[in-house]
Amino acid sequence: MGGVGVGQRARAWLPAALGAVIAADVAGGVWDIAAGRSAPAEAWGPGATLCAPWPMIAFQVVAVTVAVRSRRLPGRIAAGLLAAACAVSVASGFFDGQLARSDLGPAEVGFQVILLALTAVLGGVATAAVFAGSLQGRATPSMD
Repeated sequence: MGGVGVGQRARAWLPAALGAVIAADVAGGVWDIAAGRSAPAEAWGPGATLCAPWPMIAFQVVAVTVAVRSRRLPGRIAAGLLAAACAVSVASGFFDGQLARSDLGPAEVGFQVILLALTAVLGGVATAAVFAGSLQGRATPSMD
């Protein structure tokens, strides 16, 4: 069976998934500033309500870059770290006190849920990139 393997497809989707997360992070930070909850210097900081903090965004960019550029062990490690970081980010979204805070409107809470979902998708694609490498090259049983 020829064609593109699952790992290659997952790596190809990583930049798009990251782009969606970054777009949401930028929009969320700007929304937070416009709502008067954050100053521009702190919108992407540890108290961010509608976006990830900038260190997480930077980590995601570096991890995706390494995962896409290296199909060997460094790329799989980067994808694995990205998957773990996304899982922690999604979990912390439910427990850090920012989700559905009393000063957020329904649209803002909905936006938080969308951001968590996009982060989960990025983590899922990263997971596929990690585990698909171990599946490539395995023969698929045939019914011949």
